[in-house]
Amino acid sequence: MNIPARAPHHFTNQSTQDARLLCMVSPPGLEQYFAAFGDPLPSRTTPAPTFTREEVQRRVAELAPAARRHRIENLPPED
Repeated sequence: MNIPARAPHHFTNQSTQDARLLCMVSPPGLEQYFAAFGDPLPSRTTPAPTFTREEVQRRVAELAPAARRHRIENLPPED
């Protein structure tokens, strides 16, 4: 799928099984933001951690300067 620059989007695994997402970004550079935002896992099959709403809000706030540099606007989750 191609998502135009700055288009609001999110991904949800709606199955009951674990899934992986392969994301390719062009032009390069945004991977630096993902690396700062993400947490390294011990292996490719390690389940992703879960975070409380408060933890997510704290992490998004901490990365606000990096998001602005990459022209990213993190929208609040839909309830």
